[in-house]
Parts: sequence; C-alpha cells; structure tokens
Amino acid sequence: MLIKVGDMVDTAHGIARIKCIDEVRHGDKYGHECLEANIGSRSDDRRFKYVIDLDNGHWCYAHQVARKVDDEEENKY
Repeated sequence: MLIKVGDMVDTAHGIARIKCIDEVRHGDKYGHECLEANIGSRSDDRRFKYVIDLDNGHWCYAHQVARKVDDEEENKY
C-alpha cells in the first residue's frame, strides 16, 4: 500500500490525516522525513520502517495502519 502525506488512514488511534512520514531504523521513532512510503501488505516487514505523525495528535508505526480511507468515505469525517 502506498501512503503519502495528506492521506486519510484508519489506525489504532482512529481515522486521521497523515501529517508526516519518517523512515526509521527498526524500533526507533525518529529518522528522515519522506513524502510517501510503500508500506506493503499487512504482513510486510517494511511496515516496521516507518513512523507516521497524524493530525489528531497521535503517531503510529506503519504496521498500525489498517487501511487508507477513500475519497467518498473521507467526506464523512
């Protein structure tokens, strides 16, 4: 799954917009900022390489992203 800054995603912290994506070493919180990331499927190890800052005040690792929220669904929030 390709995610980018500005996308709405469903995470462990609810549905929110991505403010920032950082590529990090496994287990770290800080790394270098990127505008988009291919986080692969739900079982892909690439999901442990990214930390995502959300507009609802939370952050999460990419493995906590359940799905992207499509445009129609986005208008509900």
